[in-house]
Amino acid sequence: MKEIEEKPVEHEFSKDFLTGCLALIVIGLILFVLVPLLIFVLKLSVLVAVPIGLIAAFVIFTAFFGRIINMLRRKW
Repeated sequence: MKEIEEKPVEHEFSKDFLTGCLALIVIGLILFVLVPLLIFVLKLSVLVAVPIGLIAAFVIFTAFFGRIINMLRRKW
């Protein structure tokens, strides 16, 4: 059987420490950069979608009003 070579403890500690620091940096970036950016994009999309929805509703109700007028004209 081969004997397992022992790695230096300092190397494993520094590797684990670097991995932990990078994980904390990634979590910080997600919490403090990505989430607020997504919230801003969501608010911006709502500001764009609401007027478009209002225009679409106006067009649909105008067509509905025109249909009612046409039905009333046919009956007269």
